[in-house]
Amino acid sequence: LGEFPRADALLTEMEQYAAEQRLPFFSEILAPMERALCLGWAGKGEAVFDVGRKALSPWVSAGMGICVPYIKANLAETAGRCNRWDEAIALIDEALAQIGSPRKEERQALAELLRVKASALQVQGDLNGSERLFRQALDVASQQRAKTWELRAATGLARLLTSQDRREEALEILAPVHRWFTEGLNVYYTRLLLLRS
Repeated sequence: LGEFPRADALLTEMEQYAAEQRLPFFSEILAPMERALCLGWAGKGEAVFDVGRKALSPWVSAGMGICVPYIKANLAETAGRCNRWDEAIALIDEALAQIGSPRKEERQALAELLRVKASALQVQGDLNGSERLFRQALDVASQQRAKTWELRAATGLARLLTSQDRREEALEILAPVHRWFTEGLNVYYTRLLLLRS
């Protein structure tokens, strides 16, 4: 909703409660990571990397891997918003390597990682690689029944196809996914009209 001061207040409350309850993951890692995401969404992307890395470093140093791919996906998306696409791709590749390693196959964020990398490749002009990864992200999200990530992947792929004057194909991909959602139908119909024009 863009209510960043309210989000910041809630994160501060979360940190205090987590400290009282001796929940260091929440106070030292999760809350700072969420704060980093809020900074990114508020357009203060450069500050995100210091906050995000500072939160992630003790977690990884302690040998923990859980949530790391998801956190790196968010950091990579923020890097993209700051036009730091090489850094975004490096973060994604690190996370994908972790997912591919034995006993660290945390696939929960795989569709999102593939979508963010597809966006990075699109900006860098690798349209074939971008399309391949968007389709892969869509397949993974569909298999996992992760509807929000399926919508994000379908929207990214539809935008790519539309930029190549492949509007009908974009509609075929986007329409079935949009039907899952009951909110925002006015946005859906607007997008359909834009794709048809």
